[in-house]
Amino acid sequence: MSKLQAPRGRLFLFTLISVLLLETGTVQAKVYKWVDAQGQVHYSQTPPPKAIVTAKDSEVMTGLSRKYFPREKDGETYCAGEKLYKIKSYDVENTIYFLIEEKDRFEQLVGAESDTERRDVLRCKAQYYTNELQQHSNRIDQIRREYETLEKRRVAMEKSKDGCYSDKDKTLYVGEEARDMVQCLDRYDSLNEIEQRLRDLKKVYFAIKEKLDG
Repeated sequence: MSKLQAPRGRLFLFTLISVLLLETGTVQAKVYKWVDAQGQVHYSQTPPPKAIVTAKDSEVMTGLSRKYFPREKDGETYCAGEKLYKIKSYDVENTIYFLIEEKDRFEQLVGAESDTERRDVLRCKAQYYTNELQQHSNRIDQIRREYETLEKRRVAMEKSKDGCYSDKDKTLYVGEEARDMVQCLDRYDSLNEIEQRLRDLKKVYFAIKEKLDG
């Protein structure tokens, strides 16, 4: 080996070691930048937690990040990948009662949950049932009015067993007038029918009063 080749070999070896050290130092010094669900920027030498949303996903929609907003897929609704249970009932009053119970249940779970991510999933579910209830707002108002009107009729007719309430002229007939049943043939004019309808509405009516009206 010539005297010229030896220095070149040492120079190549020195250069190779230097490059490797620089690459190693670069990996160790790598810094991650990420944004949490509250929009706060963080820096770390380790990758961000998997549960952390990116800045793009942290848009707030009705108090929830986009990640935790109810999403529809193939006819089903999901909150962060968890499928929501939907009642299959043709009875609107039964459906409303179910939605009220589920909304109330998830709101209570939110209050008891300490884990931030899990709490957001529960809030998403509570929001879904709240949205569904809004679709039935007209029927909810009808139930309120119907129950309260029937209860007034029931009380009035209990006071006068021989009385008869006329929907036509909004009058409670008693005594001799009540014997003319031609004017008392509407659906809810019978005390028994009124009481039956009140029983049908009672469960959902009180759920509305206690959990929606407060």
